[in-house]
Amino acid sequence: MPTPVTSASFKSNPNSPLPPTTVLECHDDLLKTHIVGECPDDVIQCEPRWLVFYSNYKQPCYAEFTITNKDDHKIAWCIKAKEKLMKLSQTHGILKSGETRKLTVYLPPSDDWPRDISDYNGKRLKMVVENLKIPDNVQPKSELESRRMSREIFLYTAKNNPLIRQFTKVNIVLQQ
Repeated sequence: MPTPVTSASFKSNPNSPLPPTTVLECHDDLLKTHIVGECPDDVIQCEPRWLVFYSNYKQPCYAEFTITNKDDHKIAWCIKAKEKLMKLSQTHGILKSGETRKLTVYLPPSDDWPRDISDYNGKRLKMVVENLKIPDNVQPKSELESRRMSREIFLYTAKNNPLIRQFTKVNIVLQQ
């Protein structure tokens, strides 16, 4: 099994199958290097951090929020939620330093919910936006590749270094 490559050791890792100056543009290139993300210097900024829905929930609802990379490095990000009630426009991606991404949270009609409305009414639902620092040579050529590469980095990091990540909570409240 190849040696995991961290962003700090990527340039000097002799076991890397790719030259140290190789730009990783696609998922297949990333699979050859086994990059393990590192703990970022700062948490990812989420605005707003509270999303409040007020409806009878017979029609779908949505809300938008933004995530911003306040770090000086590129980051891979991932959104997770315990409740599988809502859908997101995007759950993984890569952000350059200072880059912002607008995301949408979709709330389907209450007929499609796994439980009754009363189980969610007034309760705080939590989403977590996690981030990992990645090497600068990870330069996805498309948005789809960015998502695939971020997902792979998170999976590989979870196996090899599970406690290395920072996260920000986004709270969702459903009122009726």
